[in-house]
Amino acid sequence: MDAHNNTISAHLSNARCEYDMGVYQCKGKNIHNAVQQIRELEIRITCSPRPSPFAPPISTIYRRRNSSAVLTFTVIAFPSPIDAAYVWSKQIDGEWAILHNNSRFRIHISKDSLQTTLLISQLQIGDFTNYSVRTNNNFGSTEQTFIIRANEQPSLPQQLLVVDALVTESSIAVRWIPGFDGGEDQWFVIGYKKAADVTWTYINVSSTVTQLSIGELVAGTKYEVKMYAENIIGKSDDTTVLSVTTQSVFSDNGSSPSVGAAVGGAVGGTLVAVILAVLWKYRKAFKRKPGEGALYDDLFNRQADVPSANTSSEYEAYRVEAQQTNQYETLAETSFHEYSVLSPGGKHDYSVMNRVNQVTETDRAIVNQENAYVNLSFSET
Repeated sequence: MDAHNNTISAHLSNARCEYDMGVYQCKGKNIHNAVQQIRELEIRITCSPRPSPFAPPISTIYRRRNSSAVLTFTVIAFPSPIDAAYVWSKQIDGEWAILHNNSRFRIHISKDSLQTTLLISQLQIGDFTNYSVRTNNNFGSTEQTFIIRANEQPSLPQQLLVVDALVTESSIAVRWIPGFDGGEDQWFVIGYKKAADVTWTYINVSSTVTQLSIGELVAGTKYEVKMYAENIIGKSDDTTVLSVTTQSVFSDNGSSPSVGAAVGGAVGGTLVAVILAVLWKYRKAFKRKPGEGALYDDLFNRQADVPSANTSSEYEAYRVEAQQTNQYETLAETSFHEYSVLSPGGKHDYSVMNRVNQVTETDRAIVNQENAYVNLSFSET
């Protein structure tokens, strides 16, 4: 600063609008005045908008769902940006979408146009993302990015289910859909136990896992399964408990009653069918045709002619003459039979003798002195 008589001057090098622009005062006094004289001088420096070093933005804020969040951006610029120059955007699925005033999003700009705020009410899961604000004037532009992060325990895992196709005698498999992580890295905790037990066994898996196989289980046993999510803030509620039964063991010795009954029934049915088929076949093979095979049946009648042409060539034709006996004669069950063998070309007489071992008194009276034996003689004709 130089002083020349009644003139005072000041020099600023590398003046910056955020630090050097403003109101300056010049104060002076001597022995002739009791009150100090003050003069003010406003220095304006043209510049593009830039974040104010006196009100730096808070770029990351933490909130819970259903709470509110306020994003504030203060700039230094000359001339000041117009209201329309402020544009707020939200990142949705990797794309930026411009925000407008609505029921949950409110944009406010200060009277000097050097500060803007974005108010978000009733925060939802989709609101935990990146935001940006951009503004400009005649000399340039600036942009500031914000992020709203959740700060809470993770949400409940969704759609926990048992994979039926992967249930075996010694293992089961469960599948789920991860819920909201609460703004922090989460992991999953799966618990299982026998339905009859009280104590749970827990397994921790990373957030990238959505299906788990639980092994070393007992065959044919009912188990219960549940899970929850956890992060550094806390843990979610437990899911609904699922029930699943491991497959039973089927041995080869037919220990299963149902399998044994099924196999036994099948085998028994097959044997019966085979036996019936064989009997039907033999019955058909040995069945007499009409007029055939009954040539000797009349031997037990009074007499019969047996044509040699209808018999085997080994036998000659014979005529049986029945001896006349009393009509009241009774032949009871005999104790033995003696049968003759007909040899080819033979002319022998043979007899068949039946001994009566039981004759009633009435029959004896009728036949008087008839012999107790009845002889049938065969004579060659």
